[in-house]
Amino acid sequence: MKRLLVVDDDAMVRATVRQMAEDEGFSVVAVTSGKAAREACRRAPFDVAVVDVIMPDEDGIRTMTLLRREHSDLALIGMSGGGRTGNFELLKLSERAGADVLLRKPFDHGAFAEAVRNAVLGHRNRPKDTVP
Repeated sequence: MKRLLVVDDDAMVRATVRQMAEDEGFSVVAVTSGKAAREACRRAPFDVAVVDVIMPDEDGIRTMTLLRREHSDLALIGMSGGGRTGNFELLKLSERAGADVLLRKPFDHGAFAEAVRNAVLGHRNRPKDTVP
């Protein structure tokens, strides 16, 4: 069974993404911070991580950069609702941090499923020398 990691400080988002991923056949682990994400990845491998860009303790850009360095085989999805200002510039920075796909909140099940498929396919086709 494929494994998906959800990293978001918002409990409702974690629950929603968990349900969508389980509906797509993933085994899901959901955590609240970048540090917890790195610890989870050290304990067991994941196929995909969905990482919120704006989090209080450690932003998702740093989290994705570190995950990409430590787990080059992990497909990454950067997600954001733009924060309080609705600014999606940080989401665009996710690509530099190694995100294979960007996902804007709010999203529906179809958009989520497509993002996961594209992240897995895109990651497989990513040149290995593009790791930050």
